[in-house]
Amino acid sequence: MTKKQEFLHEWLSNLIKNMDSHLDEESKIKVLEECGRACAGKHTEKEALQSKGDLDGWLATMKKWVGANNVHKEGNTVRLTYSKCFCPLVGTIDPLLSNTFCNCSRGWLKENFETVVGKPVKVNLEDSIMMGGQECRFSIQL
Repeated sequence: MTKKQEFLHEWLSNLIKNMDSHLDEESKIKVLEECGRACAGKHTEKEALQSKGDLDGWLATMKKWVGANNVHKEGNTVRLTYSKCFCPLVGTIDPLLSNTFCNCSRGWLKENFETVVGKPVKVNLEDSIMMGGQECRFSIQL
């Protein structure tokens, strides 16, 4: 990691620690979800818009990104499993961030799935690597 990357990682870690210390749970979730929505808008909006109205097409894209065995649709619920954190701010370095940061992924999923299905969705964070789990698990209620 470059000095700049180290600095940014430590700075972000301190920001999240301060959010954990000074904000209530609802506020922390809202702030990080909005960050995830912005990330989706900048980095995956094109793919989500291409799948607008085509959930199966979107799920096929998700399978390419996270693995075919990690995306399952059961009725009106989509279950996602990540074997690693895909956020470039986390990557393969030891996490200096708390599990509060995982709410960014919730926002990313909300933004993308809402774009595809055209209505609000509910995203549940069931477990994450930063929470001590072996994998990240989300369920999306369509």
